[in-house]
Order: sequence, then structure tokens, then C-alpha cells
Amino acid sequence: ITNTIGRLLSGLLVDIFKLNALVINNTALVVSAILLFVEPFCTTYELLVTFAVLYGLCVAAYISLTSIIICDLLGLRKLTNAFGLLTLARGIAGVYGPPVAGAVYNATGSYNYSFWLGGLMFALGAACHLVLLLPCVKKKGQEIASNEIVLVEEEDKTMLPSSNDEEV
Repeated sequence: ITNTIGRLLSGLLVDIFKLNALVINNTALVVSAILLFVEPFCTTYELLVTFAVLYGLCVAAYISLTSIIICDLLGLRKLTNAFGLLTLARGIAGVYGPPVAGAVYNATGSYNYSFWLGGLMFALGAACHLVLLLPCVKKKGQEIASNEIVLVEEEDKTMLPSSNDEEV
């Protein structure tokens, strides 16, 4: 239930309040990582419910803002390919994550380390996304200074202006 609410909320924050989708996503990843690190210390029912509610709200942004972030970073033309590759990576993580968590439990005798490993993975994901917020990373559609050298992909050459209005 809270995951559904979180998906709607993160979409509203980006669409209505015009907040940066990547910032919302990074914030959600960091909070999710913190929650996973703290979960082993939730020893009462009330704390576990609080964890579940907060985690459901936060992890929802990770799913619902994906296509917006891909379009912002790579453009609409590359959305399908990028989304497919991202889904493949998520699928691999979904297949291997639970057995790895089980192996960690078998090795340690405690689920705490599995939660901490999950939190570490979320934190690493957030760190990778933070790189995308650096000012030196160009996003699709940003203006490029005339003195910069830019690599143009073969498919994008038709969009370049030419001196005699022919395709380049």
C-alpha cells in the first residue's frame, strides 16, 4: 500500500512541483539504504511497521521515476534501449540477490548481514547516481558551448544544422 502511495507521491513531486527526478531518486535511495542498515535494530512490531511504511514509500521512487530519469539523461530516442538494459540488470539482481542473501545468512547465522548488504547495494547505487548530478556531466538537451568538441552518433547526424541545409 505504501509503495503505491510512494509511487504517486514521487510522480507528483516531479510533475507538479517541478523537482529534479534524479535528486528525488537519489534521496529515496539514500533513505532506503539507511532504513536497511537500521532494520536489524527494529525489534518490536511497531518499529517493523514503521520500517515497512517508510521503506515502501522510499523504494517506490526508484521504480516510478526510472523512465523520466532515462529521458532526462539520454533523450526519448534511447528510452526503449536504455529501459531494456536497465530491466535486464534489475532482473539479474532479482535472480541473484535472494540466493546471495541466503548464503550470507547461512554463513553468519543472522539476517542482519543480509539487510546490511542490501543497504550497501542501495548506497552504492545512490553514489553512482550522484555522479550524474555533477555539473560536468552533460544531459540530453543541454546547450553546448561553441568551443567544445562533441562526439555525434551516426543516427543523430541528420539533426545537425549544415551550411547549405543538406543532411550531413
